[in-house]
Amino acid sequence: MRILYKTLCMVIIVSLSMITAHAQQTVTGVVTDANGPVPGVTVAIQGTARATQTDDGGRYTIQASPGEVIVFSIVGYVRQTVTVGNAATVNITLEEEAGHGILMRRQSVAGDQIRIPSPGPTLWRKRCRQA
Repeated sequence: MRILYKTLCMVIIVSLSMITAHAQQTVTGVVTDANGPVPGVTVAIQGTARATQTDDGGRYTIQASPGEVIVFSIVGYVRQTVTVGNAATVNITLEEEAGHGILMRRQSVAGDQIRIPSPGPTLWRKRCRQA
């Protein structure tokens, strides 16, 4: 009986320490670029299904454990990652992706040039070559 009691206590202690080690915390922050807040940025925990998006003010809230990696991504910006520490606030400044969009010539208006944003330079280049 005494051995069973000691074993049960040990299992409970180990279980509680594992739960505490993987405790999630609420991480909040604001995602901006050179012009201010960026709405619609996907904020995801790498390797999990946990994700959210920034609101109109660039604000987000997500549950994460220390050591997990937060991935910030949106079309037209360089993807960024941050490892979660003990800080409850993680603010990010995104940089625009170089060469975003394609340059096209508008034939109907005397050869004016317009810039059309694209979902990614590689995707549009492939589609333009096939056409």
